[in-house]
Amino acid sequence: MKRIEITGRGLYGKGGKEFALGTQLEVSEVPRGWASRCRVLNDDDGKTLVTNPADTLEGGQEDDDLAALRAEYEEAVGKKPFNGWDADTLREKIAAAKAASE
Repeated sequence: MKRIEITGRGLYGKGGKEFALGTQLEVSEVPRGWASRCRVLNDDDGKTLVTNPADTLEGGQEDDDLAALRAEYEEAVGKKPFNGWDADTLREKIAAAKAASE
């Protein structure tokens, strides 16, 4: 079994309800098409996988507003942001997009 965490919108369960960001699930395999909207936390052997620290702050605390900033960028620009951008970069790009639309 693999433990995954939902990191993107648009993923639905059997009942048709959308999974909230941050929801953790146990699956036998990552469903087809989900790879860009979830991350694997543990693999079959129970070892914790190393993840990209770009989405975390010092001390390992999750940057809670990163998902909200990504959604705000998508709304302001009309496309998904580059996944490697940090919160400061997203804020700059959102401000630039809003200034350009005024």
